[in-house]
Amino acid sequence: MINCKLLDDSFKEIESLDEIIKKLEYHLNNLDKIPKIEKQEQIQNLPVMLKEESSSDYDEFFNYILNNELPAGKSVESSNTKITGVNDNILKNYAIYLHQKGYTAEKLESEIKPIYEKNNWSFAGLKGWFEKANKGEIKRIGHGELINWCKIYFPDLLGMLPYRTYYLTADDLEYSTVHMPKFEIVNDTVKLIGQEYKLAKKEIFNFLISCACPEHLIIMKLGQIETDLRLHPLFIMPSGKGKLEIKEGTKRIYQQFKPDAKIKESRTIHPQQLIGKILSRLIKGTKQRETIKKYGFIFSDFLILEECYEIFTSREKNDRDCRDAIIVGLDIYGHNLIQKQNIDDLDIDAETISGYPKVRCMAFSQPLGFLENFVTKGTIRRFDLVYKKFSNRTNIDNFAARLFSQEVSPRKINPTVNSPTIITAIQGVFVALCTCLQITGRAPSLAIP
Repeated sequence: MINCKLLDDSFKEIESLDEIIKKLEYHLNNLDKIPKIEKQEQIQNLPVMLKEESSSDYDEFFNYILNNELPAGKSVESSNTKITGVNDNILKNYAIYLHQKGYTAEKLESEIKPIYEKNNWSFAGLKGWFEKANKGEIKRIGHGELINWCKIYFPDLLGMLPYRTYYLTADDLEYSTVHMPKFEIVNDTVKLIGQEYKLAKKEIFNFLISCACPEHLIIMKLGQIETDLRLHPLFIMPSGKGKLEIKEGTKRIYQQFKPDAKIKESRTIHPQQLIGKILSRLIKGTKQRETIKKYGFIFSDFLILEECYEIFTSREKNDRDCRDAIIVGLDIYGHNLIQKQNIDDLDIDAETISGYPKVRCMAFSQPLGFLENFVTKGTIRRFDLVYKKFSNRTNIDNFAARLFSQEVSPRKINPTVNSPTIITAIQGVFVALCTCLQITGRAPSLAIP
């Protein structure tokens, strides 16, 4: 028999019969009602565009832009007091719009330039973007650029954009390269065609800047944070999607500004190959022997790991030893000491492999599932992962495009021309980085370990 008790609102037992009857009547008159749930038809996500996009959809927006003042302020003024800077996204997309509307350079000069000069706006910026649009370097009006610009400066203009929603989708993402000086050198030398490879080419550009960074500037400190400027890309890509072109194109540019670079590329690798070995050789014409330090691949300038999946995931001792050496070697320069000494060798410098690797590593892997130790052992922290899903038609489309493409002119990567370009690019990277870091009020320091 179950003994039940009724409690009042203060959680005290109700003993009076009248109060018990009153409580039971209350609950009987207020039973829970569970509604009948019917399966509803799934609501599909609305498309971003109202219809297939046309340049005419932007007439109202860009007509307003042409006939009204753009944002002004210190952050958007150049030395000649003409508004630039934050309005570059508008100028870029307006240039694409005018190109799509059939404008020529002459029509641009005759119709648009007078309006810009009357309002003291920077026509040169619009003209530069228009020339890029004519060359086909920029083709698509950037949804995300217009949405973000409006949200920051002109929220009321969002209603003029021909979009059903102002949330960005994956299709709105673009890999911009306008901030990369002389990016066309990489784009032309690495013979891969298509937007699928834009991310990889940007990574190659950054990798080459890293390779050109002088050794005495390799360490950067900000407060207690210390890192180095080396970059180690890990390209995740299936077979036949451009690994050879990435390797050869990168080496071709790298050797132009550093002809004596030590580049190591191995299909299979052994810890002794990676770290090095103390050799004992007879001195010619005598019976005496000399010891020679043969440093391994980890002490080279540029190390290419062809198929790194097994090295990074295997539990075999050989692969584990190689993996551990790579993890240490790619740690912050000056804190990445690697030493090797055989048991029967003396504890002297002549019989010890020791040093701080300054190698830049480029690795490739198939798109396979990596094991947990790839993360827990710290391997992933040493690399910059580059992954892009490829469409099924990539091979056919790119092969057709390559049939009709022109060979890259050697003059485009002439060392006398491009070495200063690389140095200029490095300086630009440092200036931009220092500018960003100064926002915190603490300038970074470049130190030699």
